[in-house]
Amino acid sequence: MNIIRSSAFTLIEIIVVIVIIGVLASLAVPRMVGAKDQTIFTEGINVLNTLNAAQIRYNLEKSTYDTSAACANLDVTVTPTNFAAPVCNTSTGAVSLTIKSAVQPATGSYTVSVSAAGAFSCGSCPDTLKKICPNTPCA
Repeated sequence: MNIIRSSAFTLIEIIVVIVIIGVLASLAVPRMVGAKDQTIFTEGINVLNTLNAAQIRYNLEKSTYDTSAACANLDVTVTPTNFAAPVCNTSTGAVSLTIKSAVQPATGSYTVSVSAAGAFSCGSCPDTLKKICPNTPCA
């Protein structure tokens, strides 16, 4: 007597695997969506820290802050890819960047600023970044 055994997946097993993959995807996708915005935000903070240090050096040398367009008189070069050119247009030494949002590229942009004292502030940033702006939460 020959017994033939079939080794195929049943429909129930395939459905269970698809459900498990769906649950894992639903947990992972929201985290990955905000990851690019967090990377761009971190890049902006690093650029602002560099510009803030250059602004302080400029003030020590000239006894005034740089107020030129795109902070042109500072001794650093910034090549913006994910944000607009930096703005050094205040007499207080503050520097700000308008950063493009990866989550809402058509309408999403927000401003991050750093004062001469090193205090950061954010304005109109995406929900995914409301908790990570240094010193002050995004508006």
